[in-house]
Amino acid sequence: MKKIYKFGISLFIGIAVLIAIYHYFSPVELFKTLDIFSFKLLPAYVIVSFLIMCCLVLRWQNILKCLGQPVKFLKLFEYKLACYAFNYLTPTMHIGGEPIRAYLLKNHNVSMPKAASSVLLDDAIELSLDAVFGLLGFLIIMTNYAISGKATALIIATLLVVIFILFRFFYLHLKGRGSISSTMEFLRLHKLKSIQKIIEKIKVVESNTIFVLRWRRGPFLRSMFYGVVIWILMFFEYSFAMQIVGYTPNLMEIFLVLSFVAIAYIIPIPAAIGVLEAAQISVFMFLGIDVTTAIALTLIIRARDLFWTLLGLFFIYRHSRGAFKAFFEEA
Repeated sequence: MKKIYKFGISLFIGIAVLIAIYHYFSPVELFKTLDIFSFKLLPAYVIVSFLIMCCLVLRWQNILKCLGQPVKFLKLFEYKLACYAFNYLTPTMHIGGEPIRAYLLKNHNVSMPKAASSVLLDDAIELSLDAVFGLLGFLIIMTNYAISGKATALIIATLLVVIFILFRFFYLHLKGRGSISSTMEFLRLHKLKSIQKIIEKIKVVESNTIFVLRWRRGPFLRSMFYGVVIWILMFFEYSFAMQIVGYTPNLMEIFLVLSFVAIAYIIPIPAAIGVLEAAQISVFMFLGIDVTTAIALTLIIRARDLFWTLLGLFFIYRHSRGAFKAFFEEA
């Protein structure tokens, strides 16, 4: 009941923000945005979005191969979209669906420790590249836009902390030690009997990540390569999206839009309702671009997300009698 209550509250907040935004911008203005759409680039946008999803699956598939657990691409595609749909529709900051895709690997006789390790490594790669590209992009933005000193210090400090945590994760695993269990032991949590079993389970998961990073380093780097390709494709994706709504962006503007979209989806509100619109309006006002263009861009982004979500819900339905039945009963 508590989860349902929190879900309802976050959804109510998002809808309230959305209503406020659409009340401020009259329906006439919103419909006018359709006139600026350039649908010639829509096929290119769809193709790039599809390639991004494929690269996400290939990255995960490669990690599973490093663990000696090959799984067919199409099955992993289903599980990735099921995870995507769950994350999109629930206020879990894009992490609630991770246990689901790990659990679904049981269909292929992948042990839970190895399944969890594959998801952990996949997310570690994604966060690492996001942090690095985020830091580089923000440094570029600083040289071209006036940003307050406090905001600059806060953003850089946050990015550096994230990079340090991720660096420590990879460094300790390369040295044969788990970063999570090491941290818990440093905090003396292993002295608590109630947590000892949890730490032991974490160590089993970390033993798999240590194996990959120490003895499958070459093949693992292929997953890093997929991560870089995903970032390149995302720049093309948002470039096409902004051109579809009638604006030709430069590299820094694309990065800003990407950053604000990422921030919007971190906020624990289902589908980032209202938050995505507010984020897009903020960044377009900052760049001095017509706000109606921001509204049009959110329509493009939401259309893409809803397509993947509906497809993911279909796959959730296919697997509901097994893994998802037990998962949702606990909620």
